[in-house]
Amino acid sequence: MLCVGTYGPHPPYVAPRELYGCYLDKVSLPEETFAYADHPAPEGRIMRERDPEVVRAARAAYYGLVEFEDQQVGKVYDAYQAYLKRTGREVIFVYVSDHGEQIGYRGYFGKSTFYDASSHIPMLFIGDGIQKGRRLHGAASLMDLGPTLCELTGASPVPKADGVSLVPQLTGGADDLERMVLAEVDGALVEKMRASLAEACRPVEQIREQAENPADNLTVLSHCNHDSDSERRHCPERARHYPDPMVKSHLSK
Repeated sequence: MLCVGTYGPHPPYVAPRELYGCYLDKVSLPEETFAYADHPAPEGRIMRERDPEVVRAARAAYYGLVEFEDQQVGKVYDAYQAYLKRTGREVIFVYVSDHGEQIGYRGYFGKSTFYDASSHIPMLFIGDGIQKGRRLHGAASLMDLGPTLCELTGASPVPKADGVSLVPQLTGGADDLERMVLAEVDGALVEKMRASLAEACRPVEQIREQAENPADNLTVLSHCNHDSDSERRHCPERARHYPDPMVKSHLSK
């Protein structure tokens, strides 16, 4: 297995000049989200700015960083394909990220929230036996990478894995639209969220008692009033909306 890690796209938002200029007049602004009620959990833990021009500049730089990253990944992919052609080996090529990016959604920048823009990441698979051009909308997790790669390569299963293999979906099986995955952040934010839940929903003791049962947990969370009703959507549906669709690359024209 060969792993290649890169830093970007990531703050600070500094992109190659030509890519920044390309996207500056093309990016959309999530101005409607600036008026959403503030959630107390991320208060003081994440960068915030709602000046439209600052948000536009940051988003343009971030989109430029995404395209620059795409160029670099393309070079790695092309070099690897050349190696496979020389050796005749089969390959599974995967691209993932460890977190998303708010880039102005709700006026936030960075991560450290549970909003889709922060927790939703790309997960791309290319290789022998994987169905081409298919987009899956069911929930998935980075914890699924181990079981998936083990099954694809014929290796022994990961013992006591928290994730599941995505091979059935990658090879043409039905998308699992009912699956739910869990995410976590550091303890300080968790404690702030518990306090918020206790104030806006139910006592924290009741939340802790029901935390072992996901169905009960969802019932508890459904009584929260920090977000709008339109945001409380089934996770596969949300996956169709966030993060924002990227502007088409000017290099492809």
